[in-house]
Amino acid sequence: MDIDRENSFTLIELLAVIIIIAILFSIAVGLVGLIKDKTKISITEAIVKQIDVAMQAYKADFGYYFVNTNSFQSLSTASDPVNPSNRFRFNLSGYIEPDTEFIKYFDYESLKGRGYIKTESGTNNAYIVDAWGRSLLYRTPNNPLTNGTVNSSMFDIGSLGKDGKYGDNSNNPTDFGKGDDITNFNY
Repeated sequence: MDIDRENSFTLIELLAVIIIIAILFSIAVGLVGLIKDKTKISITEAIVKQIDVAMQAYKADFGYYFVNTNSFQSLSTASDPVNPSNRFRFNLSGYIEPDTEFIKYFDYESLKGRGYIKTESGTNNAYIVDAWGRSLLYRTPNNPLTNGTVNSSMFDIGSLGKDGKYGDNSNNPTDFGKGDDITNFNY
């Protein structure tokens, strides 16, 4: 039996091809993860910008920024570290006029359809979440409990970003807006 050595592969050649394929696969997986993270950041930036623009339009019409609904009670979970009293939230029932008016200033149906508006079961209360499913943090000077700390003449709104922590991996709310946080202000 004659083996045609010109048309066959050696074990080293096969191993080299397998190693190259493994390297390319790991690069592709890393790129997919990076693209996924960048997409979530872009989506969250767009949501924050949309609410920021809606707040400016609301103030132009009513003379003040939208104030969170006081009746909202939310479950606080480890996966959503935003204090429920600082969530950007509103009532969907129609009996609270500022809430139902504010919904008209942003694309509520689009955000809801894409899963960025969550409702509390058994109530008409809703809140807006970022691309990671965590509540947007909201502080406004119209509400003494949630004064804007950076934008003291208007409001602070944003997301805690990918890590879900204030600033650079902190549990301190005064670090909001630092690190990977996505906000309507810059330090």
